[in-house]
Amino acid sequence: MSNKIEDLQVLRGVSILFVLLQHLSITSAIFALTPKRIELPFFLGVEIFFVISGYVIYKSLLKDGFNPYSFIIKRFFRLIPCLFLFILFSFAVNYLFILIKPEGLNSIFHINLPKESLKESLHVLSGTFLFYKGPSSYTNGAMWSLSVEDLFYGSLAILCFAQFYFKKHNSIITKTILAFVLSFLFITIIANRLNILLSESPKISPYWLSFLTKFRFDFLILGVIISMFEEINVWKDKLDVCFSKYGNSLCPLAILLPLIICSISENQYANEKKMLSGFTLIASNLLFGVLVLICSRNVAFPNNNGLFYRSFITLGNRSYLIYLFHFPVMLFTWTLSFYLTKNNWLPFDFGAFTPLSYGIFQLTTTLLVLMPLVEIIHNKIEMPLTKYGKNLVENLNKNQINPILLSSTNIVELKKAS
Repeated sequence: MSNKIEDLQVLRGVSILFVLLQHLSITSAIFALTPKRIELPFFLGVEIFFVISGYVIYKSLLKDGFNPYSFIIKRFFRLIPCLFLFILFSFAVNYLFILIKPEGLNSIFHINLPKESLKESLHVLSGTFLFYKGPSSYTNGAMWSLSVEDLFYGSLAILCFAQFYFKKHNSIITKTILAFVLSFLFITIIANRLNILLSESPKISPYWLSFLTKFRFDFLILGVIISMFEEINVWKDKLDVCFSKYGNSLCPLAILLPLIICSISENQYANEKKMLSGFTLIASNLLFGVLVLICSRNVAFPNNNGLFYRSFITLGNRSYLIYLFHFPVMLFTWTLSFYLTKNNWLPFDFGAFTPLSYGIFQLTTTLLVLMPLVEIIHNKIEMPLTKYGKNLVENLNKNQINPILLSSTNIVELKKAS
């Protein structure tokens, strides 16, 4: 039986749907039909993921007593094997693209050659993709956000290690330091965003602050802060009463308002984006914080036995894999379709597509490849290895074994215990 909060899984399902809508061509084609230009707002799905991740990761740390070994082992088996598989799949798709050499597509899809792809993949695997220099391959289009999370998780792990060894692992001290550091960073980032909005010529921020602001670490930080805030029993009881009454009403507002505000803000890739950076992302951050608090109580979405609800739980449970593989799958379907059309194995002309008809074609072919692939990896790799990581942590804690000092005898005993 899963101990995951179902409404949070539904919210993950909503978030990954937003990500797909942002990246699939059909959304841009539909928005282009509107009389007035509207910016695509669905990239905010990533920001929702950030708040959820911050919230959940603190609960996980708290549950394990801020034990850094438990934290690292569980994250490793949960994330790294699937990430390694993604890299292998991307290599194969990139090689197929280079082999087929579809005419005119190099200007649309940048693909690094094998040597540079290997260097890029090492950055992906190590969680340092944000520091990769040079143009990235199309297949790694979503890797920046995973790098943000990896850097954040790594910082939390370092703090836990420091407390574990130098302060005799006092969880109260860990929580106090964490609350102080994260509150300071959050307030500083928000102040920087307001400076962007209100100043005619914003002050040049220190590199570290510009970095945290640009890559939206404030969303992850807020997730941890609200998770810590919930530990205060007085506030927890008040929130329980409030959200049990108004959760169903507040939830759609907390989702839709950021999308509406974002759609009338600047393009996220514009050089100057005062409203987006200085107002929209602050408002979205706070609303998503409320949204996650509502979902954490399972009072956000009605009819939790309905098909719609259960479908979004299924999407949420597979959201990590969908997020990993949707870019390489889109490139794969594009390349293969181009090849089949060129050799007259498909009964249509690629050049005759309108933006809308291509969007429908891309949506159909991508989902036909992506969802079965994700389902296989989820059932055969992600879930078994996640369970293995949890069991390993339980056995290590039960036997009070330091993972760094594991001997061959310990390993045999752990295997028997499993």
